[in-house]
Amino acid sequence: MPSGDAPLFYKAMGEGRTVVLLHGFGASGSIWQPLADSLSAHARLLIPDLPGCGEARGSNDPANPSLEGWADRLAKTLQDAGTETCTLVGHSMGGYISLAFAERYPQRLEGLVLLHSTAMPDSEGKRTLRTRSIDFMQRHGVETFLREALPTLYAPAFQEAHPDRVEAHVRDTLAWAEPEVLIGQYRAMMDRPDRRAVLQDPRWPTMFIAGALDKAVPLEESRQQLDELPAGRGVVWDDVAHMGMQECPERTLACLRRFLGRDKTD
Repeated sequence: MPSGDAPLFYKAMGEGRTVVLLHGFGASGSIWQPLADSLSAHARLLIPDLPGCGEARGSNDPANPSLEGWADRLAKTLQDAGTETCTLVGHSMGGYISLAFAERYPQRLEGLVLLHSTAMPDSEGKRTLRTRSIDFMQRHGVETFLREALPTLYAPAFQEAHPDRVEAHVRDTLAWAEPEVLIGQYRAMMDRPDRRAVLQDPRWPTMFIAGALDKAVPLEESRQQLDELPAGRGVVWDDVAHMGMQECPERTLACLRRFLGRDKTD
């Protein structure tokens, strides 16, 4: 089976309804570790590593990876795990893949959580920054880029209070990161369309979690999307940036528990 048609590498834990935790750029499934044990008491978790990331390091991917292609592989992953439907929790780029999955496989979706993500496409300014980052990685490799970029995903106060945890994220990513993997992810994100209609689709309940200090997803953009959702389906944390599962795992876990407790009926 060609790698583009194969299931994603994933870990499974817990029992009950299936919840997929999709990581973002510059991370792997291990980024969910602060939540996984507690959340697995409420659901069966599938935690993938996207191609080339984490324990999927070295796995081949199509020459031009796409969010839609990863969504198709997620569908294969569910089949491999023996489940038809799931709730998706997508962080950052994982949210973009979740939206693509919802668009392509709506009948397989029970609920959708965007965590520090957006249904809007890249702005021209964001595309320019990604293009510059791609050029930097091609010229200089990934280590300097990641050591500069990944800490900015965390709020300054968190960086100061927990430098070991920020460094652990950087170190874990450097263990597998290759320029072609990260560049492919950037290009896939740059090509994504506006999927706000998917976010607002009434066929599944949605939760939108944002950080006011997030430099990757501007607060104005997050508030615009929150205003388009039903009351109670979104939250903005004033002291959090882009990494809620690491910066405030207890609050993130509480939101997910509430959502999983009601998303069958709302």
